[in-house]
Amino acid sequence: MGTATPHVRSLAALVAVGLLLGVAGCGSSPAPDEPAITIGSKGFTESNVLAATYAEALRRVGFRPTVRDVGSTAGAEAALRAGDIQLYPEYTGTYWVRRGNDPLALVGDSRASQAADVRREMAGDPVVYGFAIAPGSNNPVPACRRATGLRSLADLKGRDVSIAATAEAFTRPDAVPAVAAVYGFRVVGKAVTSTRDRYGPIAAGTVECVVAYETDPEIKDLDLVVLDDPRGILQRGVDYRPLGLASRDWWESLPGDVQARAGEAIANVTGKMTTAWLRAAGRRVTIGGEDPTDVALEAVNISVPGRVASGG
Repeated sequence: MGTATPHVRSLAALVAVGLLLGVAGCGSSPAPDEPAITIGSKGFTESNVLAATYAEALRRVGFRPTVRDVGSTAGAEAALRAGDIQLYPEYTGTYWVRRGNDPLALVGDSRASQAADVRREMAGDPVVYGFAIAPGSNNPVPACRRATGLRSLADLKGRDVSIAATAEAFTRPDAVPAVAAVYGFRVVGKAVTSTRDRYGPIAAGTVECVVAYETDPEIKDLDLVVLDDPRGILQRGVDYRPLGLASRDWWESLPGDVQARAGEAIANVTGKMTTAWLRAAGRRVTIGGEDPTDVALEAVNISVPGRVASGG
């Protein structure tokens, strides 16, 4: 072969420099096997913590996650359908009801049977793919100001009651309507709130009771009494246990090995989500002022051995 001309040598040098610059820039550019994922949060404390926990778990197995506040269950479902998010934290009971199922259809079922029913429902869902179900729950509970003297839902019979809750709680068949019908009380005062601010009216003393969730730190801090439910209305349906819901189209577009990594990572952190952990995480953020990501990093470190929070 002949000797290269100066022009060719210069061109080759430029190409080599370009390749070197490309290699040097790889540290700041995502690798092709690092899929991006946007995780939705419904905007309230526990949802923020769960979304952050999923994000950090997936970050450690090669994903590039971001978290986006979508504000509500309806917002999360719409964003998932539109492709604006690929995953969000949901609850088994909410998923069950929004699929058109009777929340009281699982009367007497064990937790394992309830979870199996939800998994079967998810298996036939063309829109979402469901990940592992947490061992803990965050079920709705009726809580009232101690000064009312109310201690049981049976105490409400024949009474007029003022309640703070989300708009959904006043219409869903597993919430206020079902309880009021069974226990025979009338809702005469409604404070319709967002999920994140449902304690405002009861803290201000403008209502007697609130539709709370069992892990809420406000129950203790506002000295509220969780009413006994002797007829088991709130416990007759499916539990409200956290699980991740992903876009099925997005999930099925991932290579098998990526699916395996993601599924294992989410299962690892989901296994830590006991009721006690959910309660403690909520308190740390709501009362302690911690960032949800810090709580999430701790969960990931415990659940993914050998990785540290500062590891990124």
